[in-house]
Amino acid sequence: MNEQHMTQMETEKTKSGKRGGEAFKKEKKARLLAGTVIDEWIQEHYAPEDILGKEGLLAQLTKAVVERAVGAATAATARARRR
Repeated sequence: MNEQHMTQMETEKTKSGKRGGEAFKKEKKARLLAGTVIDEWIQEHYAPEDILGKEGLLAQLTKAVVERAVGAATAATARARRR
């Protein structure tokens, strides 16, 4: 699936005006992990150390995911405390 098709699917809305809820999220995640984005990243980083090294793509991606997860958890906790 190419990037243009993914973008088109992401912007399509259901009759209710929402983008499909949980089913949409699962489909998007499956497409992402299916390899399209991953293949593009690997093509840009040829050497194994560029992907797996201490400052490699995997380390950067892991850091970004952890930072977002911590941020989301912190925001959820703050919202819960305000109630």
